[in-house]
Amino acid sequence: MDVVVATSENFPGWLELAGEVEALFGPMVEDADFHQGLRSAIEEERAFCIREAPETPGSRLCGGIVILTWAREIAWFAVRKDCRGQGFGKALLAHAISRFEAGADICVQTFDSTVEEGRPARSLYRAFGFVDHKRCAPNSAGLPTVVMVRTKENE
Repeated sequence: MDVVVATSENFPGWLELAGEVEALFGPMVEDADFHQGLRSAIEEERAFCIREAPETPGSRLCGGIVILTWAREIAWFAVRKDCRGQGFGKALLAHAISRFEAGADICVQTFDSTVEEGRPARSLYRAFGFVDHKRCAPNSAGLPTVVMVRTKENE
C-alpha cells in the first residue's frame, strides 16, 4: 500500500472520489473552487493518494488526503467506500502527519460525534491522538462539525 504524491493524471480519480462523498462533505465535483484548490494542492505536492495500481498514475484512487503545511491542517481526506476498513485511511493519515514539522499541533475540521457516518473518521483521528477542540458551523452538506487537534502531548 503505497502513499504517493498525487499527479495531474489523478485529477479525474479525485473528482470520482469527491463525488462519492459529496453527501457528507457538500458539493465538490461541479465546484470551480474545489477544482482550483485541488489543482493547487497537486501542483504544490500537498495532495497524496493511494491508487489501486501504484505503478499507473491515472489508476483508480482508493483514497486521498490534502494538507496545508503552513496552517498545520488536514484540509481534505476521504477513502472510497469499497476500500474502507483495509488500512488505506490509516496509511494516508500517517503519511500526512509525517509531512508536518515534528511536534507541531495539527488540526482537522471533521464531523461531530452526532454524525453516524463520521464515526469511523473520528475514531481514526482519535487513534492518532486528535481530540475535540471546538465546535464549528455545519459543513456545506449541513452536517455538524468540530475541529480536532493533535498536540505534541497527544502524539
